[in-house]
Amino acid sequence: MPRFRLRCGHYLNIIDNYSNEQVEWIYEETDRTTGRTNRKKYHVPMLLDAETIVTTKRNTAFPNDTVFFGDPTPDMEPLDEEAEALIESLKSKWIHPIDTLPVNGGMNEQEKAFMATMMESFAKQVGAALPAQPVAATGVSLEEFNAVKAQLEEMKELLQAPTAAAGRRL
Repeated sequence: MPRFRLRCGHYLNIIDNYSNEQVEWIYEETDRTTGRTNRKKYHVPMLLDAETIVTTKRNTAFPNDTVFFGDPTPDMEPLDEEAEALIESLKSKWIHPIDTLPVNGGMNEQEKAFMATMMESFAKQVGAALPAQPVAATGVSLEEFNAVKAQLEEMKELLQAPTAAAGRRL
């Protein structure tokens, strides 16, 4: 009997360890005119999110194992040789969605040539829009700089004058 350890949460169709029946959900609806209750039973998978050991058949040697039915998944770790053999037999149908994506982005040769031509024309348009020679930024002349520097010195003197006078009065 193959045994597996769940590496992550799984929704599995299981047989309840206490009742030895498949887990099911019961939908009840009462008819207002007759008062009869209609019941429908649905077999539903159960979320096993903790570290759980699952098996395909009840085993008296491991009574706490949860019995599930269906195929194992890639996220189940095999615990015995029978489980490893079952995993190996199913590996061919487990295709990872990322691994199946085309390497070139799904484009054929004609589409690649079209994209290259389009990118070249775009680069030419951008190049034509740029100026041929870099424009030098005009700086401040030396006279303007010295005038601003003189104004700054005058402001410093004006700000210090009232504080010096106030300090003498105290």
